Amino acid sequence: MKKARIKTILIMLAIGVCAPIAFAGWKVLYLSFFEFSPPRIKIIDMPRGVGIAPVTLKLQLVDLESGLRTVTITQQQRGGKVKVLLEPRQLEGKIKEVIVLDYDRKLTQLDEGSITLRVVAQDMSLWSNRAESIIELIVDYEKPSISVMQAPESILSGGTGAIFYRAQDTELADSGIRVGSLTFKGYPARSFDPDMRDDNLFVALFSTPPNSTENSLILNARIFAEDKVGNASSEQISIPIEQKPATQVSVEVSESFVSQRIAALAKDNLTKLLKGGFIGPEKQDWSTLPPEELWHKQFNLIYGTLRNLNSIEISSLLINTRFDRYWTSPLLRQFGEVGRQFGTQTTFKYQGIPLGSTIEQGLTITLPKGERQVASVARGVVAFSENLGFYGHCVAIDHGLGLASVYANLQGALVNRGESIEAGTIVGTAGEGSTADTAEFILELRISGVPVDPKEWLDKNWFGTNIISASNTVKRAIGAPVRSFLR
Repeated sequence: MKKARIKTILIMLAIGVCAPIAFAGWKVLYLSFFEFSPPRIKIIDMPRGVGIAPVTLKLQLVDLESGLRTVTITQQQRGGKVKVLLEPRQLEGKIKEVIVLDYDRKLTQLDEGSITLRVVAQDMSLWSNRAESIIELIVDYEKPSISVMQAPESILSGGTGAIFYRAQDTELADSGIRVGSLTFKGYPARSFDPDMRDDNLFVALFSTPPNSTENSLILNARIFAEDKVGNASSEQISIPIEQKPATQVSVEVSESFVSQRIAALAKDNLTKLLKGGFIGPEKQDWSTLPPEELWHKQFNLIYGTLRNLNSIEISSLLINTRFDRYWTSPLLRQFGEVGRQFGTQTTFKYQGIPLGSTIEQGLTITLPKGERQVASVARGVVAFSENLGFYGHCVAIDHGLGLASVYANLQGALVNRGESIEAGTIVGTAGEGSTADTAEFILELRISGVPVDPKEWLDKNWFGTNIISASNTVKRAIGAPVRSFLR
C-alpha cells in the first residue's frame, strides 16, 4: 500500500515537471509550424518614380513567428509580359530580410508610363502563410521645360523681387527660384491675377540673402522646376543688387528695460537654450557677476542667440503660405512713428555703456502716447499667435503667395490662429518700448519665411513698378487684359 502511494506521488511529480515542458514545446511547435500570421512587407525607402537619375526601392520583410521561407518579386508594364526581378529566394527561417531594387535608366530599359511590382513572401509555417504587396511606380524620362518671362532689372539689398516664368510638364510637382541656400516657392500665375489663364505660367516672390554685403553686386539665382519623379530643369539668372547706404544708430535704454525685461527673458529662456545646445552649461550661473557684466551677457543672449533661434522658428512656420493672394495694393501704413528701420545696425546703451548691437529685420514703430492698437497691413489669415521668446507676444498673418507680416513685442494678441482678417483689423496691443514711457512694436515682412524690407511694400511707386507694371508686361506677352490695378 505504501509502495503504491509512493508510486502515485512520483507519477504526479513527473506529470507536474513534464507538463510545463510539454506546454512550452507545444507553444514553440505552434509558433513554428501551426501559426496563421502572414509575413509583413514594409516599404522603407520609396522613390517618387523612375526617372533620369538612378533610384532605389527598399523593402523589409518581417516574420517574428515561424520565420521567412521565400520571397519573389515580379514586374509588369502596360499589361505586357511579366518579368521576374527576383527568383524565389530561400530565406531559411530568417526573422527579417531587406530587399533592395535599383532602377537605372541605362540598365532597366523601361518604357515611359508606369510599372507594377508584385512582392510575394511566404513563411516557414505548415501552411506557408503568404503575404502580397502591389507597388505602382511612374516611369518618366522627360525633364520639365522652363523659361523666364519677366525678371526685375535690379533688386534692392534686402528687398523683394517678382519673377514670372513658364514651367511645363504633364507631371509638374514643384517650381520656384533658388537664391544661394534659400528656396522661394513658385505659385500659379492665375492665383496672382485671374487674367493670367496660362496653366504653365508661374510667379515667385524672392529676396536677396540676409547676409548680402556691399561686395555682393550681382544676385545669381536659378529658376527650377521638378516633376513628380524628380526630373529637374533649371535656368540661371543674374540680377544687379542695389546696395543701401549702411546706417547705424544708438539707443539709450531705460533701467526697467535692462533690469526687468531683458533679465526676465534671459531667465525664462535659459533652460530652452541649454537643452537645445545653443549655449554651454557654463552660462547657467551668472549670479556672482557684477550688474554691468550681467546685463551685457543677458542682452547678448537675448538679442543674439535667442533672437536668431526665434527667427528660424518663425521662418519654419511661414515657409509655405497660401496659394490665394490676399493683397491688391500697397500695404497699409501703420499709425505711429517709424524708428529703427530694416537693415540698420542698432547699438543699445545703458547709461552710455554699450550692451550690444543687432541688425534690424523689420521696422520698430513707436505709437503716440496713449495709443497701443496694432493693425494688420493687409487682408489675410492668422498663421500663428503665440509667445516667441525674443519676439514676445507675436502674431503672423499669411497674405498668400509667399508674403506674410509679423507683429512682435505685443502686450497681448487679439486674434487667433486660422482666423480670417481684413486690412486694418486690430491684431494686438503694443508692448513696452526700449525707452521709458513708450509703447512700440516690431513689424516684419517675410517672403517664404525670409525677412525683407517692409518699406518697399508700403510704397505706392515701388508697388506700381515692381508688381503692377511687371505683371502687365507678362499680360501683354500672353494677350491678357492690361490693368492699372490687381483684381
